[in-house]
Amino acid sequence: MKIKTALCALAAALALSSPSAFAYKVGISLPTQNDQRWYKEGPEIAAALQKAGFETDLYYSGDGDIAIQQRHMERMVKEHCDAMIVTPVDSSGLKNALDSALKANIPVIAYDRLILGTKAVQYYVAFDSKDAGRIQARAISRALHLDSRNPAYPVNAEFFAGSTDDRNALLQWEGFMEVMQPFIDKKVLNVPSGDVSMGRASIFKWSTDQALKRMDKLIGLNNYGPGKGKTKLKAVFCASDGLADGVILALRKAGYTKDDMPYITGMDAQLSQVRGIVSRERNMTVLKDPRLLYPILVEMITDLSQGKTPKTNDDHTFANGKKIVPARVLSPKLVDRSNVKTMLIESGIYTAKDVGLEK
Repeated sequence: MKIKTALCALAAALALSSPSAFAYKVGISLPTQNDQRWYKEGPEIAAALQKAGFETDLYYSGDGDIAIQQRHMERMVKEHCDAMIVTPVDSSGLKNALDSALKANIPVIAYDRLILGTKAVQYYVAFDSKDAGRIQARAISRALHLDSRNPAYPVNAEFFAGSTDDRNALLQWEGFMEVMQPFIDKKVLNVPSGDVSMGRASIFKWSTDQALKRMDKLIGLNNYGPGKGKTKLKAVFCASDGLADGVILALRKAGYTKDDMPYITGMDAQLSQVRGIVSRERNMTVLKDPRLLYPILVEMITDLSQGKTPKTNDDHTFANGKKIVPARVLSPKLVDRSNVKTMLIESGIYTAKDVGLEK
């Protein structure tokens, strides 16, 4: 009888040590379901947490609607979520919901985008956005041979930055201009529009349609085109693959083909960009493989559920206006024609058929 009692006590203790025994619930709030990335990523994050024994509530904020995200987060608090993973629609626009989470002692992990102006954010998990910008700038520099170019023969480029309400877009722009500004100063790179500030180059909400409209306008104002008598455009920095989609549509309308397209950058390794890289219409993208972040989220949630302090690798960079947010950040990777098979197909992100390498 004593042995049986002891075994029962041991089983109970083991059960209590498991996250599922506490019914530890994690609320996940993502900015939109109308983007290939988030539509795919949300269920994958939830599945990774569920596999580790946690309950999850997954919410999308309409098509980037901050009011919807606020309501969802307030609901997470009322329904007693034990932790939240949040990718904000607007990095500075969630104060009320975050205040509620702070009062309820619900830890918040900012995922992919840092949340600003609040003490409620406990941790930040992301890829290094500044390094993503550097990767894109170096790719343009290599393609246009900017290091060896004669200032008497500058080349033309235009810049399409991400949304100013996204902290990641600001960091990406900083990294990009860190590399690119010296070439502008040396006059080996010319930006005919003069749009070399984040405010003038940014595309609100990362809108593909707005990128198309802005490129249309720049083509008209600067006489860009592939034909005789046209201004030659040699590169377009597109902060994301979605922006590249819009830019490419405008360039096609202006008569560009894959044989005379400017050098086009991107980020996120979306299928449209990867297919363009394979077909030689586009040139590169930055891969931020979210599958590498899921185990970090699971590890952090597990530590929080057990009263432990999660591990971080950067405790000084990410100031959000109220505190320095401890972070786990990873380095993104360049993808171009030279490594698309290794980086995207052999790794299992896409199949050869997906990207157009097989019919």
